[in-house]
Amino acid sequence: MLHHNGMRARLTPDAVAQLRAMAEVQQSIIDDLMRRFDLPRETTDDVRRLAAGLSMSWSQLHDSKSDKLRRYGEVHPALPESLDPDLDRLIDLTMHMIRLLEQST
Repeated sequence: MLHHNGMRARLTPDAVAQLRAMAEVQQSIIDDLMRRFDLPRETTDDVRRLAAGLSMSWSQLHDSKSDKLRRYGEVHPALPESLDPDLDRLIDLTMHMIRLLEQST
């Protein structure tokens, strides 16, 4: 459903520290493999990554509209008029952002 990149808020400080430590070990192993096998470093396209994230957000916004929420149970009759217009604005803005990113590449 709707979320605000609050993943860290759901993780304990200890879990964050453990994940960072594991990621560092992973990166060390990957770096070693790249050196041993003389593999080229792949660069990530930040624009494509951002567009992909926005596409996921676009999909989540659509799934949060009142008609889709009915699959989880009863929806208050006033929900469509109070929720959907704002979701539609967010969906439109997200789509414009995706198009702009696609045109920039």
